[in-house]
Parts: sequence; C-alpha cells; structure tokens
Amino acid sequence: MKLHIHFGIHRTGTTSIHKALSGSVGILKSHGILYPKLGVHHRHVKLAWQLKSGKVAPGEVVSRIKAECNDLTKQVILSSEDFCLIDIESWLSLLSTHFDVTASVYLKRQDRWLESWYNQHIKWPWDSKFSSATPEFFINHMEDFYWIDYKCLLDRIVSVVPRQQLYINVAGTGWIKDTVSDFLSHVGIDQRWLNPYQDGNASLTTARLDIVRRLDLYHLPPKARKRILSVLEEVNVIEDNGRKDIFTSSQIEYVLNHFDKSNRAVAKKYFGKEKLFDESDLGQERKTPAFVNDERAYRIYIPEMLKRLCQDQGSIGVPV
Repeated sequence: MKLHIHFGIHRTGTTSIHKALSGSVGILKSHGILYPKLGVHHRHVKLAWQLKSGKVAPGEVVSRIKAECNDLTKQVILSSEDFCLIDIESWLSLLSTHFDVTASVYLKRQDRWLESWYNQHIKWPWDSKFSSATPEFFINHMEDFYWIDYKCLLDRIVSVVPRQQLYINVAGTGWIKDTVSDFLSHVGIDQRWLNPYQDGNASLTTARLDIVRRLDLYHLPPKARKRILSVLEEVNVIEDNGRKDIFTSSQIEYVLNHFDKSNRAVAKKYFGKEKLFDESDLGQERKTPAFVNDERAYRIYIPEMLKRLCQDQGSIGVPV
C-alpha cells in the first residue's frame, strides 16, 4: 500500500493543506485515499510530537494506520510540518518496511520563512523563549530552527526514502505560488472532489505584531488570545502601513549568507541548478519595517486595547 508523508515545511501553505484534506475525509476515502485519525484526529502534528517524545512507538503508528484501512484504500496520507523536527530515520525506516513510502516537502527562502515564523510565534506562541522576542533576538537564535538547513533536512529524508520517491518543490517567485494545488495534484487528488475549505493562518502586519509582542500571549488560553488579537484589529494604529516586513536589508543579507552554502548544495544536488531561490528582489529598495516605539505602544495602543477588553471582561476567560 502506498503511504505518502507530507513534511511541510511550516509556513508553506500547510494549514490550508490540512484543511483541504480534513474537510473531505469521507469523499477522499471513497476514492481510495485515507487521511487517517491515528488517535489524534486529523491534525497529525500531535502524532509527530508523540513520536518525538517517545509516547508512541513507530510500530504503533503502523498498527493505527492499518486499523483504519479498508478494501478500497489505495493510498494513505500523513501530513504534519513537525515531522521534519523529529528523528526521521528511526520511524520512517520502520514505516518503509510496511508501506511503499513516498514523501513531499516544500522549501521557502530562509529570510521569508523566518519572518513568517516570527509572525506566527508572536501571535500564537508555543515557546516562552520567543514569545516576546524582538526580530534581532529571533535571528540571533535562528539555529534553533535546524530544519531550515535544507541540505541536512533533505539528506536525512533521502537516507530512507529513495530520491525518486521524494517530491521537492519551492514556494516562492520562480517556482510555485499555490502549494495546496501543487500538493493535491502530486498525490492524485482532484480538487473537484473536495468540499469548500477556507485558507487561514494569515500573518499580522508588522506594527500590530510589534504591539502584541509586548503583551506576550504565551500564558494565556486560546480564547483570550483570540479576543486580544480581535481587539487589536479594532484599534487604529497609525504606524500600520499594511506591510509585514520584519527584517531590515542587512538582516536579510545576514540570513541568506548564513544559508548560502547549504542552499547552493541543495540546488545542485536536487535540482541541477546553481541557485535555489530567486533573489531578484534584494536589489530593490526595501521600506523600513513599521515598528511601534515604546511610548506609543504603552501609552496609546495597549491602554486602548485594555479599555475595549474591559467592556467585555470575563468573556475571554481571564481576569481583566
């Protein structure tokens, strides 16, 4: 039986891919494609963390998959961007003994990935180390995000999955813009089969993100986070120019230089090219990121948010 593993990576349309698959589980099953629950429902990120922590053994994953298959099942799809964070070889090797394993992964230029990852981590933090971080701090600790060294990531995958069974594409200029359509096409899913789904997980603008950073949402429950983000959208932030730039030109140059050798190796080994990413935009004048200074953040915008929150205190699940 075919088993396809989508490794992400994060911020390349993975949320929309999950929504497209999970919203049409029954329809896909009728076409012989199983997007399984695996005891964690249809968001397989929890499975990735169970594997990473050792709470579930690879053999149990095999059993869970087979338990959901039926006579119609031709292909099983697992999808989690966090698969690329764990010890790939150990669990992937075992799955390969039970299934005909193929895999896919989408790459994103590291400076753009870091900007998007920073945005996601500030508005919905899961690590207190970065929940109120400045962009400078984020860049200074970018090696924590080891999976964006794409040569190391891809070499780990192909140590188990044959190169011809690993689909690699690049999200961005010169490659593809719609990773959802590209992925569905690659795994043989006709989009006409699917129920309507909504793209989600949009980033905040730079100015609003800079205000949220100072609030540090890490310890708040989901309902409180959502209400705070909703209130923020109601506030008139004059610095907000609608852009989402996080890094300065010099910071972008630093990030790309850091990954240049690895990216060139990937371009040559996996694509037969000299360059992996389009960098034509780097010569263009880049607007200064629209951050908010402390004076306006603490004396104007945050008090305004507190006033609005006090109007519905108790509805967000925490004292105001």
